[in-house]
Amino acid sequence: MTTRILPREEWGRLADAEIDPPEHGGDVIVVEQDGAIVACAGLAWCLHVEDVWVRPAHRGKVGAVRALLRGVMKSAAPTGIRAVCVGVVDLVIADFVARLGGLSLGEHFALPLERFQ
Repeated sequence: MTTRILPREEWGRLADAEIDPPEHGGDVIVVEQDGAIVACAGLAWCLHVEDVWVRPAHRGKVGAVRALLRGVMKSAAPTGIRAVCVGVVDLVIADFVARLGGLSLGEHFALPLERFQ
């Protein structure tokens, strides 16, 4: 058996696997035997954003949060990371992050950074 990172140009080989390759940056690790994929896992590369604070007078407004996310994106750009993991503790914030394009992962969201360029 061989374990390796599957190059993007080979992701078509995953058609019968029950996974979705990470669309916002990451890798797919495969285990192959006799040239056939026998196991795989998608790894989504993202930064974990924590300790986010917005002054009460600016909460509920999009400008400060968008500017903050642009700064996160600029910081992440050299790494190739294209999404952030945002922890949420309240339904208002969860709804806001979902409206920004975040994909719910339970108590966290994967938020693609492309839209904040």
